[in-house]
Amino acid sequence: MLNKILLVFAFLAISSETFAHGTGYRRSELESVPLEFFYSTGEIMSYCEFKIYSPSDDKFAYQSGRTDENGRVSFIPNVSGLWRAVVNDGH
Repeated sequence: MLNKILLVFAFLAISSETFAHGTGYRRSELESVPLEFFYSTGEIMSYCEFKIYSPSDDKFAYQSGRTDENGRVSFIPNVSGLWRAVVNDGH
């Protein structure tokens, strides 16, 4: 019985190392497009949903998420042309 338990433990230890992988990051040298969203009153559009649409695909968002506390979003375009940004505050 102890041998079976050790065998299972050994298999789990080996398989977790075999399938595990780390993560990393690096600073991109690509040029980003920073945007700031605000209402006509000047009030910042904090934490609002946004979608960015590429000039090559106007049906599926290239990027989506929420603006930050300061109403900011940044994206890195992959094609030239006129990009479209849509922001929704839930109203």
